[in-house]
Amino acid sequence: MKIKFLVLVAIVCCSVSCSRYPDFAVETDDCGSVRISHGGKNIVLNHDTAWYVEIDGEKHFYADQNKVSAFFYSLRDVEIQGLSNYSPEKDFQYTIEVRNSSAKVIKTLRFNPVPSSPNMVGSCNGSECYIVGIPGQSISPTENFHSDAGYWKPLLLLDIEANNISQISITDFIDQKQSFSISLNVDTFVVSNCENQPQAISQKNIRYWLGSLTTFHAAEFCPTPDLPDSLKIYQVYVKPKTGDEQSVTFYKKYLSDNTPDFNRMWFETDGLTGTAKYFDFDFLLIGLDKLRD
Repeated sequence: MKIKFLVLVAIVCCSVSCSRYPDFAVETDDCGSVRISHGGKNIVLNHDTAWYVEIDGEKHFYADQNKVSAFFYSLRDVEIQGLSNYSPEKDFQYTIEVRNSSAKVIKTLRFNPVPSSPNMVGSCNGSECYIVGIPGQSISPTENFHSDAGYWKPLLLLDIEANNISQISITDFIDQKQSFSISLNVDTFVVSNCENQPQAISQKNIRYWLGSLTTFHAAEFCPTPDLPDSLKIYQVYVKPKTGDEQSVTFYKKYLSDNTPDFNRMWFETDGLTGTAKYFDFDFLLIGLDKLRD
C-alpha cells in the first residue's frame, strides 16, 4: 500500500512538473503550415514537395530552403532559460502559429526580442511569459522570423556545380598562405598554392570538397557602407566550363558599437552588395591546409 501511495505521489508530482513549463520547441515533422506575423504583416509557409510562401491562400514561390531550415532549427531548439514578469496580455512583436497537416492550430508562440541579448521573452499558447533562447547561440532567433515575402525569395550569391568547374580559387586575405586555386587539366584537378606552385593533394579530397559546393548559398542583398580593402576576408573566383565567370569578395562586418559581427559579413559581387552568414559559407571558405585533411 505504501509503495502504491509513493508511486501515485510521484505520478502527480511529475504531472505538475511536466505541465508547469510549456514546451516551446516545434518539430518540423509536426508542421503542416506556419503563419508568421510581425510588423503588421502576415505570411504563411506551406509545403508540398518543398516549403513555399503562401499569401492570401495562394502559392507565390518556393522559399529559400536554407532560410526555411534556419527558421525551423530555431523553433526546434528554443528552450526556456528562466521566468519573466512580462504579462502575456501585453503586445508581442512576433507571433508564430503552427498548424498540423489537418490545418488545426497546435501551437501559438509569441516573442519579444530582449535588447542586447540573444534571448527572447516568450509565451506559448497564452501561458505566462518566460525568457527563452537557443543555448550557445549568440544571435536572437528572431533574425529568422520574417513576415516579409521578399526575405524568403531564393537569392543566390553563388551557383557552383562541381561537374561544370574549369577553375576555382579561394583567396584568404587574412592568411595568404592558405590561399589556393584548383584547375581542371583534362580529367584531373591540379591544386596550386598562393605562389602558383603545384600541391600534392589527393583527387579524392578535391572532388569531395567540390561536391560539397553543389548546394546554393543564400545571402541578403542590401546597400553597404564603403568597404575598404583593409576589411577584406576572402575572395572566391569561379570559372565554369560553360556559362559566366563568378567572383565574390567578402568583408569583415562590425556592429553599431564597433565590435566585430561574428555571425555576418559583407559581400560585393558585380556591383551588388549585402550581408551573408558565415555559417552558410563554412564549406566554401576553407584554407589550403583544410583541403589536405
